[in-house]
Amino acid sequence: MVEVQTVRATTEVIKAALEQNPKFFFNFFMGEELECAVPQFHIDTFQLMTDLNHTRVAIAMPRGHAKTMIAKLATVWHILFTDYSYVAYVGSAVKHAAQQLEAIIDMFKTPNFESVFGHVVFESEQISGFYKFTIGEKQCILQAFGIDSKLRGTNVKNKRPQLAIVDDLESMEELETSSFYERTTRWFHGTFLKALDPRINRVVQIGNLLLDRSVLADNLTSPKWTSIVYGALLSDGSSLWEEVFPKSKLLDEYKEYCRIGLGNTWLAEMMNIPMSNSATIVDITKIKRHDGLTPEDIEYGCITVDPAISDKRWAHKACIAVHGWANDRWNNVEYYAGTGIDPYQLCSKILDLAAKWRINVIGIETVAYQAALLSVIERVALEKGYNLERDFTVVELRAATTKAARIISWCSMLMAGDYALMPYDLECTQELSAYKPGSKTNQDDIIDAMAYILTMQREFLQQIISTRYSLPVVIECIPIARIINEEAER
Repeated sequence: MVEVQTVRATTEVIKAALEQNPKFFFNFFMGEELECAVPQFHIDTFQLMTDLNHTRVAIAMPRGHAKTMIAKLATVWHILFTDYSYVAYVGSAVKHAAQQLEAIIDMFKTPNFESVFGHVVFESEQISGFYKFTIGEKQCILQAFGIDSKLRGTNVKNKRPQLAIVDDLESMEELETSSFYERTTRWFHGTFLKALDPRINRVVQIGNLLLDRSVLADNLTSPKWTSIVYGALLSDGSSLWEEVFPKSKLLDEYKEYCRIGLGNTWLAEMMNIPMSNSATIVDITKIKRHDGLTPEDIEYGCITVDPAISDKRWAHKACIAVHGWANDRWNNVEYYAGTGIDPYQLCSKILDLAAKWRINVIGIETVAYQAALLSVIERVALEKGYNLERDFTVVELRAATTKAARIISWCSMLMAGDYALMPYDLECTQELSAYKPGSKTNQDDIIDAMAYILTMQREFLQQIISTRYSLPVVIECIPIARIINEEAER
């Protein structure tokens, strides 16, 4: 339990702190209910939910990570510190939303609250899921809504709902119903959003990203919405909320879910890696994952690079995949995916990874190789103390098939256990789970770079095997000008 200290301060100072300090806000309203310190991701989420610069916000948070608590606190903050006076709290059903409103109303009745904001005046007759009240001089309405609610409207000075807090709109059971997505989408974007005040309105949605066809999934990927997706395990393998969900507990739980055939469910609920409504090309729960390999563990390896060059202009994302042979199979031992990276930075990263893993053979997608990278990588190698022609074998990756065919073939390699992924490759896992052959909107930069291992294995395996360990270790990268000066002095 978090220790609560009594501090004397003026009412105005407390109000200012509540408005500006999320951690103080949490402790003021939750008090002794907090069993541990407020984690940073709670603060970050609350700040996004209360940032008035964004009128559309979508957040995916793992199951059990207190998203409803944050949603309720964000509702209170808006009532206290904004001009929004008519708030719609939206859940999967009216009764669920009404239960959360009861908890919010209870926050207004505590001695702590009344000592700062005064007594809240409620209308004498209350209807479940509907509250009309006054805080100071501000008249407010809180109303619960659920999917398919009939929005006939309740006016306060002819106002419609101005703020919508959408909390866990969809459940797995409902989303698995074929017609639910279409019905919910029509209701949310048609009936509900059209019922908000057209002059000023804000919508904040928080929930679990369960399926790739859902209202939350649509909003998370919409350019008109500001969004963030959390996973219970971070990309470095650490836990998002170690005090409550330690890493060891999460991994044990995942293994148990996989054992009973529910690995996809765990990934959706805890990692927000959604299951697909349609058939996917790979069962991500059956993918082999190594325990973490070091350069000493691999017998030989190679690097594949997809810098995403098109129309002679650098695209927004480039990917470098490092492949190592160990345990009688290929393994992805590391990858780098960067946005807005320029050719010099990309080449520097390629050579740094080559040095780290003691890998000499580097495959670069053909268009990129010809367009810019060859001359740049020669210069970067020289600056790092290497001779590109002597120390590396840089080859062109020519696409013998379409990208989709290459990725599908690599997925077959995954399913056969001939290629293993890293333990916590969340970005790659998400790309795999959402990949649809034939779609033009796939996010597939990482898996495409990895799929080039097929080309490397087919065309350059002899070079890969024969050049292992031949890369010289550069202790210090000496500037070229310094080398010239030292030669002149001799």
